Amino acid sequence: VGFAGTAAEVDWQVAQLDREWQPLGAARSGLVADAESTAAWDRLSEFGCSDPASLVLKATVRSSRVTMFCKQVAALVPQATILSHAARGIVFIDCGDLNSADAAKLLIRDLRPLASAGDGQVVVWNCPAPDEFTRQAFWGPTRDDDAVLRAVKNQFDPKNLLNPGRFIF
Repeated sequence: VGFAGTAAEVDWQVAQLDREWQPLGAARSGLVADAESTAAWDRLSEFGCSDPASLVLKATVRSSRVTMFCKQVAALVPQATILSHAARGIVFIDCGDLNSADAAKLLIRDLRPLASAGDGQVVVWNCPAPDEFTRQAFWGPTRDDDAVLRAVKNQFDPKNLLNPGRFIF
């Protein structure tokens, strides 16, 4: 959990978090600062993408559904590492070295319906074998606004120079 503010504000936030989490069995929290906090931030901001062999998914769901979604993902993919920004409804899931066939099943059969129930979606963020995924497995089902998005992309990038092979096929 990241906090910002004055030293007194951060101390209060950490103490409040401890009061709320300890009855749930969480260990006492600690603070990282200076060089250690920079290293921690680098690991968080590059989450899952520093290992090219890792399958990393990005889900978006309503903020109120993030905790439940993370619990359900943890049950479905016990080896996964999960990073979420609950206020924004963003969940990154590092599935490790899950093979492409199992990953496609997980995406289409399990995770997309879970995210959809929370008014969200799941896309592939990092993939060791992108050629083994169909467009639908990679990006999800075609959306109603795909034609509009394609027209905007064509207007501003008629030579398809920006992010070729990504976003809109």
